[in-house]
Amino acid sequence: MYIIVVEDDQTQRKFIINTISKEFSIEPEEIVTELEFRNSFEDIASNQPDLMIFDTMIRWTDPVPNMEKPPQEILEAGFYRAGIRCIKMLNDDDRTKNIPVIIYSVLDYEDIEKEIKELPKAKYLFKDFNEKNLVNKIKSLT
Repeated sequence: MYIIVVEDDQTQRKFIINTISKEFSIEPEEIVTELEFRNSFEDIASNQPDLMIFDTMIRWTDPVPNMEKPPQEILEAGFYRAGIRCIKMLNDDDRTKNIPVIIYSVLDYEDIEKEIKELPKAKYLFKDFNEKNLVNKIKSLT
């Protein structure tokens, strides 16, 4: 099984990675920023994961000197739906539109319901640090 986790919060990412590693005996790939996801898109398309897990709010990039500036549309939209933007990229590409996705978010379902309904392969799970809920959702999609 091949899983990619798109999460910028270190504590959350560590919980997800540890849960998956313990339950499925695999080491998921980690993507930390929206820019990293965009730069990895062709690799994802050519070596498709069995599942991707996305946070909804991820930063554009790690703050470093001379960091790549986000495009204007990203500046205007902000980080609040960056994970949704990434999932839409998957959904809009014929090569990646069938990759199952878990939206793992602190946002209530009602807050992002409209966006989720537009993403047929995306399933929502509230971030509650409950290993069993995460494992069950992964098993239901793989």
